[in-house]
Amino acid sequence: MRATRLIWLDIPWDACRAGLLARGLRRGMTVTDQNDLLAWAQDYWTRTTSSSFTGHERLYRGFAGEKAHLRTRGDVAAFVP
Repeated sequence: MRATRLIWLDIPWDACRAGLLARGLRRGMTVTDQNDLLAWAQDYWTRTTSSSFTGHERLYRGFAGEKAHLRTRGDVAAFVP
């Protein structure tokens, strides 16, 4: 089965960071693990892997089906019924 819709959640770093911190330490996560996750997430805009802004932008541009690029929490709230 192939995807028929692509939804890109492109939320600003401040909102992403706040969300990660609000989750707290879960599933045996240590403070070091959380700091590593925050560093990895913050590098989203500078790395060039498939799990980066560049990788997601490439995927989004090349997707031929229906797509949505949601850039704010408000966009997400309006998109989800």
